[in-house]
Amino acid sequence: RVFKRETGISIKKYVIKKKMELAKQLLQTTEASVSEIALEVGYDNFSYFIKLFQKHYGITPKRFRKKNGKVENLPFS
Repeated sequence: RVFKRETGISIKKYVIKKKMELAKQLLQTTEASVSEIALEVGYDNFSYFIKLFQKHYGITPKRFRKKNGKVENLPFS
């Protein structure tokens, strides 16, 4: 109750928010598959992960990656 009073959201929603932020970052910065990212952020149910990601960002993880592209670290020459 203290957490919700201080932050305005429940601990559960806060944890989901942080997991989705990490998933978004991983989609942009790695070549890991969506299922690997789901596991990395703590979801063993792939469908549930996709549902939560889409609810949070309004787009599926696959479309998000396609739209935003993976950021590549190119070596300097």
